Amino acid sequence: MSLRPNEHYVRINDVELCYFEWGSKNNPPLLLLHATGFHGRVWDEVSRQFAESCHVIAPDFRGHGRSGKVPPFNWMQFGDDIGKLVQLLELKNLCVIGHSMGGHCAITLAGTDPSRYSSLLLIDPVVFSPSEMDLREERMLQSDTSTHPVAKRRNSWDSPEEMFRNFSKREPFSHWNQQVLRDYCEHGLLRNRDSGYALACPPDIEATVYTDSGNVGNFELMPNITQPVTIIRARRRQASVSRMDFSSSPTWPELVGRFVNGRDIHRPDLSHFIPMEQPDLVARYIRAMFCPETDGDTKVQ
Repeated sequence: MSLRPNEHYVRINDVELCYFEWGSKNNPPLLLLHATGFHGRVWDEVSRQFAESCHVIAPDFRGHGRSGKVPPFNWMQFGDDIGKLVQLLELKNLCVIGHSMGGHCAITLAGTDPSRYSSLLLIDPVVFSPSEMDLREERMLQSDTSTHPVAKRRNSWDSPEEMFRNFSKREPFSHWNQQVLRDYCEHGLLRNRDSGYALACPPDIEATVYTDSGNVGNFELMPNITQPVTIIRARRRQASVSRMDFSSSPTWPELVGRFVNGRDIHRPDLSHFIPMEQPDLVARYIRAMFCPETDGDTKVQ
């Protein structure tokens, strides 16, 4: 299916947010929230599968994609922005799907205004254990955005195709669905004024998200969420693994116990980039949110 979304811009708080819309407003709403450094169009391979049956909204967080590059760039601000977008669009009975940072944001949204949400799918949300949160708070006091590994990302490209060729040869991108990688590259670059392209989420902004959000918790909001919550976790991260190694999961394995109606699904066959590796699997889990008898946990061969 070659359907493309409608692109919209709205003023939220002090920034212009971009969001992409698929399907009819008369259909059940889906809100798709991306990870740090990504954008709303990275969901295209999932969104297309619901364009005829749902009303799909996939925003770019501030600092990302085509949204404005206005600080602050942290998880608390992102949650407030998207919450106001949901109110502006008058979305109700909303299924929200969030990957990584987007999953963390989904918890904040549903915990702050539970009446608008019907179910949550949290794909390896970045929620650390309470003890690890304390350690991260101490590290943040010593953090320096300019020295963060992400701040050194290449930020000059001749074309999205050059970026695709470069990324497709190396991990973790070599494990991604090829069309998802193309979407990531095509919509993850913006034209420079003179020539060439730069990342739509500049490296310094992405680094700031990591350094300013590492100790942001939302445990106090979780008891407010009585709706069904499904958590999908990738292979478990070893203590010795670098915090920037996304071949495994950064999610606290005991997170499901914080929700009244939670379900935990462990997928040791997948990395943290579950939607990029298996968009069809994610679509199956989403369908299971509407039809609980659907076997969303069937492995993709």
